[in-house]
Amino acid sequence: MAEKDRKRGVMLVNRAPVLTLWTAVVGEVLGGQRTAAEDAQRGNGDRYLLHRAVPAKHTDEGLRALSGESAIRPESVQKYLEGKFGDALEEVSNAMLDLAKSLPPSQLAEKA
Repeated sequence: MAEKDRKRGVMLVNRAPVLTLWTAVVGEVLGGQRTAAEDAQRGNGDRYLLHRAVPAKHTDEGLRALSGESAIRPESVQKYLEGKFGDALEEVSNAMLDLAKSLPPSQLAEKA
């Protein structure tokens, strides 16, 4: 983020990292409860988050989303987000967390 933009409180970033971070925040706030319910309702192996099927599998480290056949490592997602948001990642993440927590889980799952 350019210094001039920081003084105005503006950050320019592509939508993909914003959606990646928002999905992570919503998943954290919902704690997977909505995902499990949607999985059971739909009766398949995919997980559902934000009304989208997310291919996933259980690993020794826990449930992980897939990229092709490979489990995505949380560290690689964190590195990606740090590269896109820079030193504003914590601030943006906290703002998204506040927004997500402002809604009851059922509304968050529906509107996110």
